[in-house]
Amino acid sequence: MKKGTLLQVLREVRTPKGRIKHQRFSIEGYRLVERCLGSQGPLRAVLVEERMMETPTPRELAILESLEESSIPVVPATLSEVEEFTEGRTFGPMMGVVQTLKAPSLSQWLVDQDAPCKLLVLVEAKDPGNLGALMRTGKASNADALLVVGGTDPFHPKAARTSMGAIFDIPILTLPLDPNILTLLRDAQIQTIGAIVEEGVAPYEGEVSDRHALFMGSEAHGLPAEWQPHFDTRWTIPMSEEIDSFSINAATSVLLYELNRRKWMGSITERDREST
Repeated sequence: MKKGTLLQVLREVRTPKGRIKHQRFSIEGYRLVERCLGSQGPLRAVLVEERMMETPTPRELAILESLEESSIPVVPATLSEVEEFTEGRTFGPMMGVVQTLKAPSLSQWLVDQDAPCKLLVLVEAKDPGNLGALMRTGKASNADALLVVGGTDPFHPKAARTSMGAIFDIPILTLPLDPNILTLLRDAQIQTIGAIVEEGVAPYEGEVSDRHALFMGSEAHGLPAEWQPHFDTRWTIPMSEEIDSFSINAATSVLLYELNRRKWMGSITERDREST
């Protein structure tokens, strides 16, 4: 790929229209290129500062060798050309172009999920930085898939950056804002859990199925009011009366931890029962 062509693609995929046009998104820095290579993601070309081709550090040399082994085009560029995209960030002077990751429809994905499963569902999340952080949180908490319902594009450059590579490690399904998703999940015997600011039960109360979907709402408005009565379970995190709410990433982390804690405690109880 010629440098001029790659620079133009990188400029265009900054926007949703450009990402749709090219069916590509961009990644930045050493870690994301490494994670993409490690997951055998569809990396199509990499722009690197020309110094890397002449005097690479050991880490840079390892990346360049992996790119060569994978037959991925490497295009050298001036520091100013790379900095047009990195904007002073220090993740590493390289930009990759990745083919947009394809995911099945939710109904198709559910057909293959006859075992216990944990879904994280983000409804109208607006901040791509939050969305990327929640990819990382979901992966760290053993979510089987991330459902992005309405809201921002999960392949926004900032979302990819803040995912720290989790964008390649967790299936991401994008869906329109449609309450029928609750019916679809219920028909698949998946318990729906909605996180609401008040009037829900504490997360440690009640029963939770080993097939469940945790719904988190937008940063400013939470879950749509018309959806809230239709969740199987509604959770509210106890908190100080002096604060309105947790941040979305903090709240999601707390609730996913509780779901994991229940599983861990169940495993411990079963192990104790077998030893007696």
